[in-house]
Amino acid sequence: MDGPRVNELKQLAKDLNIWLVPGSVCERGPEGQLFNTQLVLSPEGELAGYYRKIFPWRPFEPYDPGDRFTTVDLPGIGRVGLNICYDAWYPGVSRQLAWMGADVILNVVKTTTPDRKQELILAKANAIVNQVFMVSVNCAGPTATPSCPRQCSAG
Repeated sequence: MDGPRVNELKQLAKDLNIWLVPGSVCERGPEGQLFNTQLVLSPEGELAGYYRKIFPWRPFEPYDPGDRFTTVDLPGIGRVGLNICYDAWYPGVSRQLAWMGADVILNVVKTTTPDRKQELILAKANAIVNQVFMVSVNCAGPTATPSCPRQCSAG
């Protein structure tokens, strides 16, 4: 999380004096694992929090699963629960984040297929049953990915 890409994103957040959630990145873990990781960067350019996707979409997403749910307090805004794409298909994820005090759940997504319609239905359902706001942000192009996620660099 201290590689060139993340450092540039931290600097961008600082330069613009904004909270920045730049989707998710491929993170290499301490033992060589690969995680699909969502970052939250502060207006000071610091890593305020991160979340490693717990439910990789098998068999298409060969990342290692994360092992904890994450909320981040944004002063003056509220508590944000983090999740990534397919995590939203598991109701227990949103429920846990709500129990952890999330006011809003931010679900970053990279869905370029017709099932995006179902994701939006799930976002609405998760918001209703957990009484939280859901923000489901889909990717912007380009959508091509490396042929093998195992080749990602360390952020």
